[in-house]
Amino acid sequence: MNEDFFKKWIQSYPQSLEREFHRDGVIDKDIFAKEKWKLLFVVKEPNSKNGNYDKYLGADLRDVWGATEGEKALKKPFNRNVARWTKIICDGVGSDHSLNWQDVAETMRRVAIINLKKMAGSGSENREEVCLYSFKDKGFIKEQISEINPNVILACGKDGFVFRMIWRIMNDEICFPSDIGKSFYLSLHGKAVPVFSVYHPSLRLKRQEDQAANEIVEIQRKLKSM
Repeated sequence: MNEDFFKKWIQSYPQSLEREFHRDGVIDKDIFAKEKWKLLFVVKEPNSKNGNYDKYLGADLRDVWGATEGEKALKKPFNRNVARWTKIICDGVGSDHSLNWQDVAETMRRVAIINLKKMAGSGSENREEVCLYSFKDKGFIKEQISEINPNVILACGKDGFVFRMIWRIMNDEICFPSDIGKSFYLSLHGKAVPVFSVYHPSLRLKRQEDQAANEIVEIQRKLKSM
């Protein structure tokens, strides 16, 4: 996304909140453009307020996620799992593979990641706030997703909140259909884009990480058969 787009988005907020806005999206445009599977991870909100990550308040998260060293580099389960899942889908590796932190950062440059709520939050999200911000910004979010133009979307969060919000935002509907399972299709630029409900990457228990990775393997199998 170009800077004018984000400036317009930021200016839609009160001035007192502008410093908390996080730019996000495609981490490395050149690398992303070459991928067969252009993955978009969608999460709820940044964790950069009233906690251990205050120094990232208002940061351009594309720079943070793609950093390999220095003070910007994050070494969190979020990054490790995003990279692990990307390797499974894009490279067909098994669920038991491991990556060092250099590999994690390099792999993250292959994807796009956006937050539904661009304003900083803390470790425990306020779901009502995320919902309200998402609907306030739904026009911007739709434009951002359209511009990213992914061919696979991973809606992150085992509770399915992000999954349902993507459907609502992109279809401009409030009522989520009760007969939708763990995936649906969006129409983007004349193509059908699958949206999958997956775990949130911020997993800390090995059991959960392994379960999440196994589910990503199943998604990779489905994509291969499309």
